[in-house]
Amino acid sequence: PRTNPEDTVRQYLTYLADGDAESALGMLTRPMTDREKRFLTNDVLSASDSRIAIESVESLTSKWSVVSRATVRATMSVNGERFTHDFTVYHHKPTKDRPTEWYLFDDLLVTIHISGDQVPGVSVIGSGADAIPLTSGSRELRIFPGVYTFTAEGLAQGDRAAPQQAVIMDGTGTSPAENTSVHFTVNKK
Repeated sequence: PRTNPEDTVRQYLTYLADGDAESALGMLTRPMTDREKRFLTNDVLSASDSRIAIESVESLTSKWSVVSRATVRATMSVNGERFTHDFTVYHHKPTKDRPTEWYLFDDLLVTIHISGDQVPGVSVIGSGADAIPLTSGSRELRIFPGVYTFTAEGLAQGDRAAPQQAVIMDGTGTSPAENTSVHFTVNKK
């Protein structure tokens, strides 16, 4: 059991740093559809050119004032760019059979917008095995922090589109290094 707020956040971030997206997802308490989980796999997180590095995790809530919620600040970096994120964690009232265990209220899932005219699909692993269709030329997906290289898939014979890189941190847009939008331009032969 995660008996304090910091341990809960540290465990979640350790899973992400180690490339274990499935265990990180298992810590989230809100339900997600299969479509939302499309890029939230171990294969995709492992394909990241750079994952998060944890610098510090500290509670912003005094242990004497903690009731059922606490705020934990984590300082991390992606590709050498530092950022902080405040997590809210909570616990249920402990019982004799169930000790206090802390749970994540929020997460580090970031929405990325992918678009491209005449681009039928994209992949992040680069093998085409994980290709997802771009309906109406664009799509929004959820992804964990990291540096990802997206590849256009299913292009017409002779068409080319350069791979596009996205630096994903926490989706707040506070870091100039973060870009949560990818656009493909198709070059015809």
